Amino acid sequence: MFDAPDNEGKQSNNSNFMPYTFVIGAVLAVLFYLVDPGSPSPPFYEPINTVDCTEVDLANFTNDDGKIYMSLTYHESIEFIPEYLPHFIHGDFYNRRLTYNYTGINIDNITMDHSFVNFSLYLPMAAEGTFHINCGQKQIAKYDLNLSYIRNFNYKYSTIAFPYGKPNHFRNICYIEEKTPFFIDTIENFNLTNISNYFLNFTYFQCPFKHFAEHFKSNKVKGGVIFLSDFNMHPWKQLLFNYNPISEAFSMMNAIDSGEIQFVYLQEPSAMTKKLLKPFGNRPMEFYTNNTCYENVFVPKMKTNISFSEDQRLINECINSNFSNFRQRMKINPMIENVIVTTEKFESFAKEYFPNYTISKINYITPVQEASSIASTAKIFISDHISTLVHTIFMNEGSVVVDLTPPEYSCNRWLDKYSKNVPAKIYSYSKTDECFCGDWECYPEWSMQSNYTIDFEKVAKDVKELL
Repeated sequence: MFDAPDNEGKQSNNSNFMPYTFVIGAVLAVLFYLVDPGSPSPPFYEPINTVDCTEVDLANFTNDDGKIYMSLTYHESIEFIPEYLPHFIHGDFYNRRLTYNYTGINIDNITMDHSFVNFSLYLPMAAEGTFHINCGQKQIAKYDLNLSYIRNFNYKYSTIAFPYGKPNHFRNICYIEEKTPFFIDTIENFNLTNISNYFLNFTYFQCPFKHFAEHFKSNKVKGGVIFLSDFNMHPWKQLLFNYNPISEAFSMMNAIDSGEIQFVYLQEPSAMTKKLLKPFGNRPMEFYTNNTCYENVFVPKMKTNISFSEDQRLINECINSNFSNFRQRMKINPMIENVIVTTEKFESFAKEYFPNYTISKINYITPVQEASSIASTAKIFISDHISTLVHTIFMNEGSVVVDLTPPEYSCNRWLDKYSKNVPAKIYSYSKTDECFCGDWECYPEWSMQSNYTIDFEKVAKDVKELL
């Protein structure tokens, strides 16, 4: 009987307190807005263009045969910690055909000396060109360089403004005394090349190729050669990052009618690599030997070790590649009407809902040549992970791919891009624009680990409508 007045009193007190809550919140918001968040600090994941560079100048620029030493001066009012100043410097090296870009990640050996910031970076090639140095939007220096030789070479500090793409093609290059010269009057296109973990140190020569080869009495390899590194250990990565890049190189070689094609290695290839090259026939193999010149060289975009976090760009590039040349080199069997190819994970589903079908199993360690033979027979292919779904490029028209990727990974949508190479119809159970993992960094590398429930009855019904 006395509860009502007490509750009214409490409500009244709460009502009186509400305005204070809003006032306190407003004050905190204003303070948060006014308080200086402090200086930016590395790592800088995005370019910072708001830094005031008006008080920054170049005090010293020294070229030591390919290694550039620089000193910057700055005013006391500079708005960020001076040690971070080199991270706001952008350098570009322009040549007739090439542009090299340098940013904070290329910078080495940062030191402080009163109002000077000292650091260094590397030039990637011996060439004639112009080096522009900018702080934000302000150009603080411009130097014309003419390097005939690079003594200080360090690939990891040099990046090139060329996208991933087709294999690098070189005409008339030589290997002389641990250097790889090429000749700018004959070059078609160029990219500083990383062959897996081995680097080729290219050096410009402006003399005619013929005179150079005669001077060094070089052996000349006619026809075309393809530089190779070891294959990845895992079949699905071999398909994306070894087999298909080599197939693209073969296609480009044939387009220029380069004659006999042979493989060239930088070091002894593994027995596995030699075995896996069978689809490309019995090609001559040799090593990259001293005092040798080559008429046509292609360097496929191969990579032996792939990191989901570091190689996202390369993975997407390979997924978007054209696999038609590679398909032609593999054994493609005719489709069989009552065959399902699937992983062990979905074997019971296939048996229960498609009892009249024969089940063939595949997994992430199935060799590529065997996978092409198995997958091409499938009327239905069922899986949920890239390690097996990559083999759907071997399927035939009239077949169906059942993609059971869990919803937390489905917005990756990699199969949508890859499917342009797949002649089969694609059925994706989970499609969403919002999910836990939208890139490769968080994608499970070996198998899907998810607790989501699949409505197998619905999947079976939908797939049968596609058949």
